[in-house]
Formats: sequence, C-alpha cells, structure tokens
Amino acid sequence: MTQRNADKRRGRPQVILSAAMVLLGALSAVVSTAETAGGEAEGEFAIAHDGCRLHYRVLGQADGPALFIAYPWTDYLVEMTSPDAATAETGKAELEQLLDAFADRYRIVHFDYPRGSHPSEGPLAGDLTPETVVKDFLAVADAAGVDRFALTGFSFSANYALQLATHTDRVAALAIGGWPPLSGPYEETLATVHQMLESGAFTGHGHAFLDSIRVYYETVIAEWDEAAEVPGFDMPRMIYVGDQDTGAAEIMGAPINLAEPIVRRRAELESQGWEVVILEDRTHFIPWAEHVATVRGFLDEIDW
Repeated sequence: MTQRNADKRRGRPQVILSAAMVLLGALSAVVSTAETAGGEAEGEFAIAHDGCRLHYRVLGQADGPALFIAYPWTDYLVEMTSPDAATAETGKAELEQLLDAFADRYRIVHFDYPRGSHPSEGPLAGDLTPETVVKDFLAVADAAGVDRFALTGFSFSANYALQLATHTDRVAALAIGGWPPLSGPYEETLATVHQMLESGAFTGHGHAFLDSIRVYYETVIAEWDEAAEVPGFDMPRMIYVGDQDTGAAEIMGAPINLAEPIVRRRAELESQGWEVVILEDRTHFIPWAEHVATVRGFLDEIDW
C-alpha cells in the first residue's frame, strides 16, 4: 500500500465537495433546472437512448488520453452548495483550476452528471440505473469522438465508475477515491437516502434528483455482485481515500465508514491489481490540489 502525506499547500484554492455535501446542497435548493439555467451553456449535448440531453465540454489536448471528469466537479453542484453568487463564482473558478491541472496532458471530457445536473436534463422518473449510467457515458463518449477513456471520480462518481468498469470494455483506467471497491456501503447509503426522502424536506427538482439516487442504489444492490465483478477488472486502477473518511457525518447525521473497508481489505485489493493510496489526516473533504496530485501521480505513470 502506498501512503502519501497530505500536500498542505497553503493559499491554494480548495474544492472540498464531498458526495454527501454536494447531494445535500443540491437537494436543499428547491429549484428547477430551468430556474438555474442562467443563459446558454458552453459545450455540447449528447442525446441519450431515451432522448435525455446530456451536456459536456471537451478540454485539453486533442491527442491526449481521454479522461472523464464529472460529479462532484461540476458547475451545477458548485452553484447548489454556494450560499451566494460570489461564493459560487469563486467555486467555479476553483473548478476551472482543477480542470486546467489535467489539461496539459489529457483530453478532458467534462460531463455534467448525474442527470439533473444543469445543463444536462433530467432526471426522468426511475431512470438512474447502472444501465442508464453506462449508456449515458457511452453516448457522451461517442458524441465527443472518444473510444476508450480513463475515469476519475470521488464518492458517488467512484461508485458508478465501478459500474462502467463492469459493463463496458471502453474503460482504459480507473483513478477513483472515497468509495470502497470491495465492501461498499450500499445498504447504509440507501438507508440514508430513504431517510432524506421521508423527511419531507425535499420537493420539486430536489426530490426528483434524490429519488433518482434511490433508484440507482436499489438497482445496484439487487443486480450487482461486487465480489464476482471487481476481481475481474484488468485495466490500470487506483483507489484513494482519507484515513479518517467516514463520509460527511457532520452533514448527513450519521457516519458511513469509507476508509475502513479499503484499509481492511487493502492486501486483497492489491493482490487483484489495485494501487491503494491512503491520504494521511484526511477525511471525506479533500482539497482539490490533493485530488489532482493523487490522480495524476497514478495516471501519468500509465503507458498510454
């Protein structure tokens, strides 16, 4: 197992959006996609199998290895977690810095996902299954002219990256964090989502967005066998996590231990071909510069 000390670069902007924080912020804002439009979006739209329009931008090196970056690093989620316009603009500027940090080498497909992350349309009732996630990413890849691609993601996007790695051979590498590839806490997370839905605090677009997350977890639990699928991955792959990562317990109200399964099963993961990176003195809230350093430290060593 590789242990990397935290890169504590003082004065550097930090994007510390955890999946739980992002989800709570997005759902707490009772707005519609139309109400958050704010004008024409830059970039392009791919059309999903069911007609849903999916927004993406292509950045960086035209001849570089393709790298998908999506949740939680989207403008929409920055907007939804910002208390005011000035904070949102600062967050968007930091997001652009995160993207720029990959753009010197990689062809970035920056995807506004999951569905409902404006300007991407949706969610549609019951649509966010693992099958839909895979079809959506492949639709965007096709529209962007990308064949095989690397995936980086954190928490929920690390979770659905496992589905992509299972269901398509177009995933060239995984560089994911904040979600255990083995012993993933799917049931615990679903229970939290149910509690949020039952609280009555979420209506309109927020309720639909959260309900789509419920559908996703219920389908994964019913249909996916991590013990059978994960050992079969053969692409270069890395999992990273803060050694104190218990999710966003201070926000969600209960801890979900994300570090413990990775630490406990690290030898098994490494024997299956995973690089395991434990970030010391880190929780679920990791500075954006450290995400970049960790992911690039892995991806840059691949013989593309």
